[in-house]
Amino acid sequence: MKPNISIGIDPGKSGAFGAILWRSPNEIIAIEAIRLTEPPRDVVDWLKRVLRSGELFGDIQLERVGAMRKDGRKQGVVSTGKFMHNAGWLEGVLDAYGLPFEKVQPTSWQNALKCRTGGKKAISTARAKVLFPQDRFGLKIIQANADALLIAEYGRRMSMPPQVMNPNVARPFRG
Repeated sequence: MKPNISIGIDPGKSGAFGAILWRSPNEIIAIEAIRLTEPPRDVVDWLKRVLRSGELFGDIQLERVGAMRKDGRKQGVVSTGKFMHNAGWLEGVLDAYGLPFEKVQPTSWQNALKCRTGGKKAISTARAKVLFPQDRFGLKIIQANADALLIAEYGRRMSMPPQVMNPNVARPFRG
């Protein structure tokens, strides 16, 4: 039997695709990620390979984008342009392959996984390291892939019936 797959996407400038392969709520088999700084063809090939390895569970979770503020100022034009460009081509790929996706607010997945960042990526990176320890899964959690994996985990939890897993309680997985 093929495992279930949950996919999350952080479309930021240094964002990533993250995938979680799992058999039951507390049995994660593997995690994978690819940075969006890789060539687009490599990202699409990675996505196709991951989707062949299991059954997509629920919608792919794509973080909702918008111009962000830093210290009360608007984000720069170049940064905002790159952010929107990434979001656009990612939506195009998902649409072209007929993959269902849902846009999720950053505060939604951060609240559900108890890692409100307030713009501090170290908070989400630390949370991802707790949920997906490198010694168990073999993937080094860094700022570039942490949010994508947490977004995938949010989608995984939100797609399960409430009696199976409470999506508002973040807890490490048992092996």
